[in-house]
Amino acid sequence: MKKRSTALILASLFLLSFLFIAGCGSSSPIVMEQFGGVSDIPEGEEAFIYWTFANADFVKVEGNAKQYAISDRMTVRPSGTTTYRVTAMRNDDSLSQEWTVNVYRTSKHQQNGTDQAGGSQSSAKYDTSLVSRYFHGGSAQPSAIPAQLKIIRFSPFSLDEKSLEAKALVFDKAGSFIPERIREGSEGDWYVRYSCSEVSEEHKAISIIERTGNIPTPAVSFMLDRSFSMEEYGSAIFQDIRSYFNEMPNNSKCAFAVFNQTISPQFSLTNSDSASIKADFLSIPSPGGLSALFRATDFAINTVENSKGTNNIAVIITAGVDNASVLYTAEDVISHARLANVPLYIIALGEAPQLYVLRNLAMKSGGRLYHLSAENIADLPAVLREIVEGQTSYYDLTLPSPGNTQSCETVTSTIALPSNGTTLNDKLIIYDRRIIDAPMYQSIVLFTDDDADIPDEYKSTIKQIAATLRSNPDKKIELSGHSSLSNSETDAVALADRRAQSVKRLLVTEGIAASRIFIRNMSNHKPAYYFEDTKWQAISNRRVDIRWLDPSLLPYEIAAQRVATEDEAIHFVQEWEQRGLKSYYERTMVKRTPMYSVKLWGYSTAEESENAAKFLAKQYKTELRAE
Repeated sequence: MKKRSTALILASLFLLSFLFIAGCGSSSPIVMEQFGGVSDIPEGEEAFIYWTFANADFVKVEGNAKQYAISDRMTVRPSGTTTYRVTAMRNDDSLSQEWTVNVYRTSKHQQNGTDQAGGSQSSAKYDTSLVSRYFHGGSAQPSAIPAQLKIIRFSPFSLDEKSLEAKALVFDKAGSFIPERIREGSEGDWYVRYSCSEVSEEHKAISIIERTGNIPTPAVSFMLDRSFSMEEYGSAIFQDIRSYFNEMPNNSKCAFAVFNQTISPQFSLTNSDSASIKADFLSIPSPGGLSALFRATDFAINTVENSKGTNNIAVIITAGVDNASVLYTAEDVISHARLANVPLYIIALGEAPQLYVLRNLAMKSGGRLYHLSAENIADLPAVLREIVEGQTSYYDLTLPSPGNTQSCETVTSTIALPSNGTTLNDKLIIYDRRIIDAPMYQSIVLFTDDDADIPDEYKSTIKQIAATLRSNPDKKIELSGHSSLSNSETDAVALADRRAQSVKRLLVTEGIAASRIFIRNMSNHKPAYYFEDTKWQAISNRRVDIRWLDPSLLPYEIAAQRVATEDEAIHFVQEWEQRGLKSYYERTMVKRTPMYSVKLWGYSTAEESENAAKFLAKQYKTELRAE
């Protein structure tokens, strides 16, 4: 990875935080992560549709009373061609996708589909409800029927490229690879459909090459989140990973580490036999602390990038999102992954927040996001098997690039294969120009009790910040102290201030001038969790956050209206922007009641923001306060 100047890293981190703040007061939009299934079947057969949405509560299918999980699938047996409307829902948002299953008469299927002995394949039916959701590895029997297609890897894509390289798995209902010799009865060529809100276009594949037999096994770096977000899953997930080490392919190599705000290697890159032995002696790490997911992912790339072979990958298992990398951004990690040719496979567990950030990491590195909802957590070993085995048996596809998508913010590809009377599909986003990788906040300390004593496990992070400040003498920081919702107003203010001051004192002892460190007391008005239903949620609210102050990035703000509803906040933001001012809103807590604060931003100095506040208050006859 090419080293960047620390100053540029800090600047990009702060700029991203501003871009994110502009929307952090409202819920993140629902996003379609994956959507696919079978689209062509002979009459009397079954088809299936699968999906993964982010930032939704549940999924409904039109005409079906059942409530589905946001990562799920359903089996259908239509009597004729039918379009199914699948809608991801949340109380304030919804997103619909349509999937059409074309049903044609059995006679067509009998005419076009013959098995290797020359007989009709129309009798070779299978129960799609029993189809494996994941690739298992190995080669299918000669009588096997293709049941599913899945894109396991692709070259990171930009709109100015002439082609898209993708690696596709085609497997039977048992999860075994379908070779080309079994697929000779295919009814059509591979093709790809590109679409966005503006355009849709379809192209045949340029080339298809089967890759099996002599593909080197990958070197895999496994990273397991052990922050507080993993409290519900830590033990079972750890056991699943440890068990998987006993069944990794021969001659493969792997490394394993766990992370919260620090990274703890469990064993370095070693062969599968040695990994299996070492795994038996590993102890279960107790969940706790923050999540430096970006920094941990970068560590995983470093672990395998110099290993021989071109199939090296990183697998990140998490139930949260980054809140403690401080000096790393998602774009840093993506650049490193692309340069090292190490795709990222992110496995998000349960109701992991900000799935769109995790998808961005996976997609832009050429990997894939897997989302296992609470009811599908037991699928983890199958997902690990698919990721690793999928690197050695696949179809290498070269596909034409989309030609009319230059105006699209996102581009979705549907890669399809007509085969044996059905059309297998996999649909995923391959391009996204939006900046969506900025974390909600960056913390450097959590406090387990109602005190201001810095736990030892956070002191190394503070020392890293001190080293960065020493290397960048023009930089300043703001430390914001926070307290729990359970604290009284008086106690919350006092605790928040003491916590920020504790971190400042430690930085000063590391040689940082006190004049470069600003303190902001947030009391308990801006919690990470608005409902402290668990102990770790309360601990996560007892924190100190960091913000890098750089006048060139316009960090000073003006507090405008404070209102009770989001609709009111949106109204005021639009009003200020119509006046030509930069504005956003954020959710805060006032006396344990959620409120929405409207802010004006874009001022390079405190004096500039104070003068602007006075001028605007007089012009628009409203109360404003510089911050």
